[in-house]
Amino acid sequence: MTYGIVLDTNCFGAKSKYNFNKSSITICLNNLNNFDNIRVFLPSIVYEELKHHIREVIESVESNINSTFLKQHLKKSQLDLMYEEKVKELDKFIKKYHITIIDCNKYSSNEQVNEWYFNSKYPFSPKKPKEFPDAMILSASINYFKENKYDEVIMISNDNDIINGIKENSDFKVERTIQKVLSKLTNFTEEEIRKCEKYIKENEILKKEDTYSFYIYDNNDDYEIDNIEYEINDIEMIDKNEEDKYYQLYVNCSLKLEGEFNLVDQVMSYYDKEDPECSAIWYRSGEELEIKDVGIFIAINYDQNKLKDYTITKVEDIALSDYFDQLEIVEQ
Repeated sequence: MTYGIVLDTNCFGAKSKYNFNKSSITICLNNLNNFDNIRVFLPSIVYEELKHHIREVIESVESNINSTFLKQHLKKSQLDLMYEEKVKELDKFIKKYHITIIDCNKYSSNEQVNEWYFNSKYPFSPKKPKEFPDAMILSASINYFKENKYDEVIMISNDNDIINGIKENSDFKVERTIQKVLSKLTNFTEEEIRKCEKYIKENEILKKEDTYSFYIYDNNDDYEIDNIEYEINDIEMIDKNEEDKYYQLYVNCSLKLEGEFNLVDQVMSYYDKEDPECSAIWYRSGEELEIKDVGIFIAINYDQNKLKDYTITKVEDIALSDYFDQLEIVEQ
């Protein structure tokens, strides 16, 4: 069978974390490139939305800078250069993974989009009554694959209106993550994935602090993790390499961190420039943090059907500071 894989904007995660060189989607596309019967597509509007998001994030840097010094030295030309470099990174990503751009201006049908709009059909909805970009993406994709035949077209999107639009208006399949697509294409048995899950639990991989990449925004903040409890939400086997003898898994889990988390509440000193020891710092402190939806790529090697060791292939950085507002204060 031949497969056409269409990427929606939300496949790339939060716009503030776009990384086209080393991210979850690049790892997955590396694996997809192993299949000669698969082609990846990106609607042109998705491409423009990605560039627009990059511009939004970079422009927000200037407005969010509190330091007068940085405001004086951060020039518009530097922001433009940051934008240009990030777009070059996006273009290299598209070239590297042989991604075909679907021209929405060419393939989207105004008649089709208007019919959906005036009859309140998805991807238009009460919450998104003027979602013309999504409608053009869907229309262009439908019409493109009428001309360019594939045995199965899979659109990857986490947008419920797009998903409903696909179900109502096309025979496309839909998946919420690229990991789900890889899992579908990988030749594995349920016994193998259960064996890998058992190995992860027995070796307490998800309980180890060095499995993750925790960090904080403010150097004055502080944390010490004593214990990690976890719950596995989902495991997908995204690659099974019988030649090199390894499984590659995508594990999604929720974490409960126990320890000491200190968030700077106030810093006061008349003399901090001359004598930092005179500074007085007040903290808000708590003992538990809960973090949902953590994604980890784990490669497990095997020999003669026995699992023997593992490597953390990729884990996204986790900013603990993002979760400090949920701290139940135990001292201040």
